[in-house]
Amino acid sequence: MTKCDKCGKNITKSNPGLECNQCEKIVHLNGNCSGLTNKQRNALKAAENLGWTCQDCLEHSPRRSSIYVPGDGEEEDEEDNVQETENYSKNVQIDIKRLLKDISKEMEKALQRELRDIIKSLQHQSDKLDELTVSIDALKLTMKELQKKNIELANKNNYLETRVGALEQRIKDTEQSQLNKQIEILNIPNNNTEMLSNIVKKIADKLSVSVDDIESIKRVPGKKEKPGNIEITFKNETETTKWITAAKNSKLYAHDFMDNQAEATGKQIIYMREVLSYYNKKLLWEAKQKLKPTYKYVW
Repeated sequence: MTKCDKCGKNITKSNPGLECNQCEKIVHLNGNCSGLTNKQRNALKAAENLGWTCQDCLEHSPRRSSIYVPGDGEEEDEEDNVQETENYSKNVQIDIKRLLKDISKEMEKALQRELRDIIKSLQHQSDKLDELTVSIDALKLTMKELQKKNIELANKNNYLETRVGALEQRIKDTEQSQLNKQIEILNIPNNNTEMLSNIVKKIADKLSVSVDDIESIKRVPGKKEKPGNIEITFKNETETTKWITAAKNSKLYAHDFMDNQAEATGKQIIYMREVLSYYNKKLLWEAKQKLKPTYKYVW
């Protein structure tokens, strides 16, 4: 293995050597063994035609003997010095240009590699953007379809609500129409021995109406301690109107129609009205509660 003539250590790839052009002596390419500065070493690396002569060869070179060194009293030839300086500068300038050219090539290669990576990255981002655009377009189309379906469902819902409301109203009307042949008499006291037919007959005589069209008579359970109402069912609706109209034009008191006068205390007024469905009863009660401050009677 080749050793450095200066320090005696091996010449390796990590620590290369420098060969003299004259004596072919090899030393390490560093400042200690070669005696060169960093700039000089870099120039030697960059320039293939630039040679190096070791210090020993420079000192013992025959060319040195042909060089005239003037004495202390002699003046130096300024023109020779200038010419030598210009030649050296020219050689150095040529080497620097080549070095800059090599550096420029390396930089161009590095920039091209970087540019290829950037172009590749931009192409990838562009592909992703295209995919995202396609996804957004599909999402917009889906949203439009959902909006259309939502409008259709809203229209169907409104239609069904209207139908349900109409059906509910028909049911309410049907329930009430089934009660149109009935009336109820209020405030008739309960009597275990009473004959409802006799009481109703006396009321009919008082109102000057007929009992021939009566189909049935019954007393419904009362709430709390109040007496239950007497319900009368007629064969046709016209009789209901006659009885209600006659009752409005007369004042009826319970003691006038009870067999046992003790059962009817004071002048308890008897009321007569149509039988209402549950919905209409609730509606009438809510109307009375709301209009109570303004109206005395609501029917």
